[in-house]
Parts: sequence; C-alpha cells; structure tokens
Amino acid sequence: MIGMGACEHIIRERYKVEMPIEDLIADHRRRLIALLEADLVVTPAAIETVCEIKKRGRLVAVATNSPFEYAERVLQLSGLSSLLDTLATGEDATQPKPAPDVYLVATARLSVPPSRCLAVEDSPPGQTAALRAGMSCAVIPNDFLPQAEFSPASPRFPTLHAFREALDGLLAART
Repeated sequence: MIGMGACEHIIRERYKVEMPIEDLIADHRRRLIALLEADLVVTPAAIETVCEIKKRGRLVAVATNSPFEYAERVLQLSGLSSLLDTLATGEDATQPKPAPDVYLVATARLSVPPSRCLAVEDSPPGQTAALRAGMSCAVIPNDFLPQAEFSPASPRFPTLHAFREALDGLLAART
C-alpha cells in the first residue's frame, strides 16, 4: 500500500477486519516502530545525498503520506532528522498523495514556490503528487514496487548514487 495514504477501507473490505480500525492502526504503528528501532536499514547514500544538497545551499524537506509519529521516528533513527528544514506528513494534508497537498504544505513551510522545487519520489502516487504540485520530479523506484509504472515526465535513476551524479544539472533547472 506504499504511496496510497489512508487505506482503512481496503483493510476492512479485503481482510474483513472486525476490530475498530483505529486500534488496528495504532497496534500496527507500535509494532512497525519497534521493528524500525530494532533493525532500520537506511537507504545507501541517503545522508550523503542530503548533505550534498545542503552543501549547495538548498533547503531539504520530507513530504510523506506517513503519519507524523512514524515519519519522525524513521528520520531520527536514520540520522536525517537534523538535516531537514521541514517535515510534512499525511496528517498535515487534506488529501494524501497522489493529491499535491503534502508537497504544497512542505513548500509553504519552506517559503519556496513549487516551481523552484525538485521532488525525489519512489512511488507513482508520489510522482503524480509532485507533478500536480507544479514541481519537477526525479524518480528512484522503490525496491518494493518492482512493477510500478511511472510517468515518463520525470528522469529516472536506479540509485541515489546515480541521482547524485546528475544533481548539479537537476538543481540548475530549479533556480
């Protein structure tokens, strides 16, 4: 359900869950955070890439459909939290990705027009949200979505390393 935002109705319909959905979600979040705390695997080159962007004088935000508690904990555990200028989560947005809301919240917090921003996305709904927000978007497909179909409107990179090699050209277009 990566990139889908609220999915309670899918859980109810597909799995015939009887317990209150709020209890199921709270339990899932607790278990997921416990798993992350035990064994978080940080995407190779994530910290280095953010540092490269910051070194070029750019602001960095995370715009995610994830709930704040989960996103904040992942960013803390990964070491990325202190490098960010802002975090916008699904709790900040009226509609989840593929709607542009979470990106628009992030750009407003940065005081930067979307047309001057570059999103880096790993899911088709995220790519759609970034493009709908008026941003450029680079795609680095999520390993858990091997069959995902992305719009050809965005350059695609196999890894963050490859993205970093193209970084100067991508950022130059956003000035």
